[in-house]
Formats: sequence, C-alpha cells, structure tokens
Amino acid sequence: AMAAQRITPDIREALASNIERTENTHDDVEALTLLDIEFHSLVGNAAGNRALTLAREPLGLWLYPGTIGAILELPNANSRNNVAHREIFAAISEGRVEDARDWMAKHMRDFQRGFGIAGLNMDVPIQESLKSNKSPS
Repeated sequence: AMAAQRITPDIREALASNIERTENTHDDVEALTLLDIEFHSLVGNAAGNRALTLAREPLGLWLYPGTIGAILELPNANSRNNVAHREIFAAISEGRVEDARDWMAKHMRDFQRGFGIAGLNMDVPIQESLKSNKSPS
C-alpha cells in the first residue's frame, strides 16, 4: 500500500524490468528465485520505509531455498507468481493502494499454500523441510 503511494519513476522502471526478465526466464530456477527476491526488495524500496526494507532482506534470503523447492515441486508456481507480480506492479504503478495491499496479501497466502502443496513445512527450518520432503518414504 505504501509503495502505491510513494513509488518513484526509477523504481517503477526497475520493477517493469524485473517482471520482463522473470517472464523471459523459464527453466533456470535459481535465476527465477533471485528475480523474485529482487521484485520484493524493489516493492519494499518503493514503499520508502527503511525499516521494512531492512527487515525484508533477511526474510528473502531465509525463504530462498523454500522458493526454489516450491518452483521445482509445483508446475504452475512460476506462472502464478508472474500473475501476482504483474497485478501488484500494476496496482502500485497506478496508485491503487487497496488493490496493491489486497494483491500482496493474496500473493503471500498463495506462497504459503504452495509450500503446503509442495510438502514443505513452514514450521521447521527450510533446509530441514526440503530434506524431509526429498527423503524416501
């Protein structure tokens, strides 16, 4: 919501570039994950809230392995992520505060749901969850 109120032309351009690069990256899971982290960092920067930006960076790194796991396990994860990022970007760019807030909340719920569908456990360290998900039954 704050990003929709405060976005600068430079960050708008960086977000548009991020979305384009993400949509043109198909099989490189690590690159997709890094682009996802970049997208969320840019949204945090657009909000102009330094505390949010500082808190978001370690969270992105913490979620990095889980994001890779979800992309590998869920065939539609990348396309769902792209749709959410486009909608969030459009709402932010157009100053639609409530839509930006609603789409980001939906995106976060979808990410959590994807973790569960992929068999990843958000209640344990991600590396442990990834190992237990890959161990033979």
